[in-house]
Amino acid sequence: MAGIKPKHHHSDRDRIFTPEDVAKECIKKIPASVGDSWCDCCLGEGVFYNNFPTDNKYWYEIDKDRDFLTSSEKYDWIVTNIPFSKPKEFIAKMSDNCNKGFGILCLANSMTATRLEQLKKKGLYLNSVTILYIKDWGFGYRTDFYVFTRQEVDNLKVMITERTKSQTLPKGNSADAEEHNISLKDNSDELSQISSNDETSLNPNIMFNLRG
Repeated sequence: MAGIKPKHHHSDRDRIFTPEDVAKECIKKIPASVGDSWCDCCLGEGVFYNNFPTDNKYWYEIDKDRDFLTSSEKYDWIVTNIPFSKPKEFIAKMSDNCNKGFGILCLANSMTATRLEQLKKKGLYLNSVTILYIKDWGFGYRTDFYVFTRQEVDNLKVMITERTKSQTLPKGNSADAEEHNISLKDNSDELSQISSNDETSLNPNIMFNLRG
């Protein structure tokens, strides 16, 4: 409707731009080494790319005629906020084109049990998860920043259980059972609740980690 401006800073679900403070915190979670190559495969406003700790970096952006999904170039680390409508395509491509690992900001329900199993078969393991509630975006959906590496970590395990015949999905839900049977096991101390006034949270965003 004319005259009404959206609360969030985007025009559609594939152009939801990451606040710079969130991007900086996410980049800190990447266990990179000096000299590693970095890639932002969805440049957007450049908040990830511009804060990569190296000059050995590259970017893609479909709106600038650089389509990552058609690229065969490999990089040590690929880190970005993906288009929310294409999690399957970007998770697959990022895992194919990374040498050491990747970091992906996506809707929480995008990282399904099936995709986690596929990444494990490719030799990529969950290294850390940062849970985000980004108030700047103006919607209540949870987003996560996942970091995958070639090496498993001891204190963060992914457990995927099979659905037995006696179990049924919620009425009216046709999703596969494996999409509903996923949990993250963290052997560290129980996480304490974080409010928007907590000193450890970002303002105006809330974030906490399953592995520090």
